Amino acid sequence: MGVFRYKILTPEGKIESDSIYFPFEDPSSVIRFLEMQEGGVVLDISRVGVVGEKIFEFWNKIKTVKRSDMAEVFNNLAILVRSGVTIVNALKEVVRDIKNKRLNFVLRSIITEIEMGQTFSEALERHKDLFSPLVIYLVRIGEETGRLDIMLEKVRDHILRVDKIINDTKRAIRYPSFLLFILLFAFLFWFWFVIPKLIDVFKQMGVSLPWPTRLLLALSGFVKN
Repeated sequence: MGVFRYKILTPEGKIESDSIYFPFEDPSSVIRFLEMQEGGVVLDISRVGVVGEKIFEFWNKIKTVKRSDMAEVFNNLAILVRSGVTIVNALKEVVRDIKNKRLNFVLRSIITEIEMGQTFSEALERHKDLFSPLVIYLVRIGEETGRLDIMLEKVRDHILRVDKIINDTKRAIRYPSFLLFILLFAFLFWFWFVIPKLIDVFKQMGVSLPWPTRLLLALSGFVKN
């Protein structure tokens, strides 16, 4: 895998240049990918350095993909495959409506990988940062049993189930987190403002402070520091 800088002649006759992350290391594979996906002619291509690859990979991974979008993709694939459409044509149909740049690029990469001889599950496995092992396993079962449409529906159900669990968990911890924040704020306010003023009053009165009070004084000083 690497980042390549390329220059391509588009079907409209325009010359465009860009840098993009590819799941291939061979420049010839990248050229085939670009020409198949963009429909133009690659004029020049070169691989960027290691530092550039790390930066590009980092920015690519922080682009989140919603689980709802993933579920919709697998749901549409299941419908098309059940209708007799091949997985490649189904992916080409689905990718047209994908607005998320990361998901769009990954699906286009998968299309090219399948056209180059890989199975759908093998292509998914090259993108483990986006597709979980369970998703890949279910797709592989569908390919081996000839019931890919059913397994794609199970993938959709799994993604939706995970999304629901995570959303329910977030809602469940929202209130306790708010209470914890309030308690922490009260704790800091007490030890930062209230206790030092009380201690000053006791000192002005010349009262001998017992050890619990001295302990609170030390703790208050620690919090302020």
